[in-house]
Amino acid sequence: MAGTGTAYGDLVGTETAFGVSAYTEADSGTQCAQVLPLGTQQVVLPLWTWWAQELPLGSQRVQELTLGPGTAFGDSAGGAASVDLVGTGTTSGFSVCTGADSGTRCAQVLPLRTQQVVLSLWTWWAWELPVGSQRVQELTLGPSVHRAFSYMMNAIPDFTDNNLINIIRYGEDYYASSEVNYINQIDPMTLETLGRTNYRNHIAINLATAHPHYDEEGNTYNMGTAIMNFGRPKYVIFKVPANATDGEKKQPALRKVEQICSIPFRSTLYPSYFHSFGMTENYIIFVEQAFKLDILKLATAYFRDVNWGSCLKFDRDDITLIHLVNRKTGKTVGTKYYADPFVIFHHINAYEEDGHVVFDLITYQDSNLYDMFYIHNMKQDVDKFIETNKDLSRPICQRFVLPLNIDKETPPDTNLVKLQDTTATAVLKPDGSIYCTPDTIFEGLELPGINYKFNSKKYRYFYGTRVEWSPYPSKIAKVDIATRTHQVWIEEECYPSEPVFVASPGAAEEDDGVILSSVVSFNPQKPPFLVVLDAKSFKEIARATIDTAIHMDLHGFFIHDKSTKMDI
Repeated sequence: MAGTGTAYGDLVGTETAFGVSAYTEADSGTQCAQVLPLGTQQVVLPLWTWWAQELPLGSQRVQELTLGPGTAFGDSAGGAASVDLVGTGTTSGFSVCTGADSGTRCAQVLPLRTQQVVLSLWTWWAWELPVGSQRVQELTLGPSVHRAFSYMMNAIPDFTDNNLINIIRYGEDYYASSEVNYINQIDPMTLETLGRTNYRNHIAINLATAHPHYDEEGNTYNMGTAIMNFGRPKYVIFKVPANATDGEKKQPALRKVEQICSIPFRSTLYPSYFHSFGMTENYIIFVEQAFKLDILKLATAYFRDVNWGSCLKFDRDDITLIHLVNRKTGKTVGTKYYADPFVIFHHINAYEEDGHVVFDLITYQDSNLYDMFYIHNMKQDVDKFIETNKDLSRPICQRFVLPLNIDKETPPDTNLVKLQDTTATAVLKPDGSIYCTPDTIFEGLELPGINYKFNSKKYRYFYGTRVEWSPYPSKIAKVDIATRTHQVWIEEECYPSEPVFVASPGAAEEDDGVILSSVVSFNPQKPPFLVVLDAKSFKEIARATIDTAIHMDLHGFFIHDKSTKMDI
């Protein structure tokens, strides 16, 4: 693959001893991009990393072409919903059609020649497959493919560098981050921007979360999505060691990134969206939810002049698949854990207890919360906005429990959860999979935070912004999991952000510390302020006002003023 900023030339495949080598001819010389092994009857061409197709070859011609589940053909399908595309040889040529509810629509007839098949997948994309006796001799991707490939390799990574979600730490480097491959390094004391870092210069991912985890040694764990790399598209879990920053801080800590494992997409064209993940002492928890990113819509978003949010969809007919990955070995637990479909943005905490993995997260019944924040909705006055969105799916804090040790003699339909302090279930199914139902802890809370010293450990308290009959967070809440009770802080016309817990020096109890939250108001006479609450009593201790206008933020991060090391 050509390096960063290098223009891509035509891709040409030439037979080698190993198969078909696809490469780019750039100014810096010929660079091999991928070797495609040749079989006697079949060639697998992963044209783009997220799109593989199989071409079973007959004596002199292609007999069938199948483009994987949910493949959208684009405008040629007459606006039909995304469906499987199947090509079947006909007397007149090769017919690619979509089977939509309104009937089968013929998209294009592709003429067959004795030695060559021309496939025009999209109107602006064509390639030629000269076919020999029983094998492909050459693959040529012409100039139109060059344009499409170049766009895909740049448009997705360059979506934005507007990093307004969170502050994260790698080694002793601090970054403002969103969920794309660019993060902006900042000085944690002055907040000066020091430069921009591209994940892709260090690890092959296009998207990454803004919610990493940190262990007690100071190592950072995070997850990303690899869409546009060579090989099958996948979710990637990686680690940056605590000592990754060099002494003079001239090299980014990401240069020492270590990949822990990768998890293939369940659906090549519809990867799960994820905003965060869970971590225990021994496991990473990844929830592959039914809220999905439509890759083909994303690939054409720029041409269609639509935003990234419109490329997300909730599949209420799907399941939620829960992956457990061993942090030490990188191996995925073989048991299939699954649940009913839901939407999740934030994990609260996770831990291990008596042979179970327990994890808490905030779920939604559907994705209408995401739809609510389009500009035409946000321009409404507060009362109308609340009335319009009164039926929104409320955030629900739920607990799932995954049993780790399963007796082979256990009969089907047995609940394997043995813990006494939860109503969550994990039922063994006849095929060996485990169907999980959650225990509801609390309703109407988002942007959760905990005393991070209890991350990956059994805990009792979490904090968040209270969301009741309005999507606006109107209160800060403290939830007691043991008693299922809560306390709140509220002030009229004020809207708080995520509460950040800071432990008292030498604290022994979990809630011994303070809560920090930045607060804004729609009343121009009320300046924004930072509120400080006693975490035990939830009474206000102090506040610091700011004589400037700021927006309502999302997540916060506390760093001691005498050190750049995080208080974890």
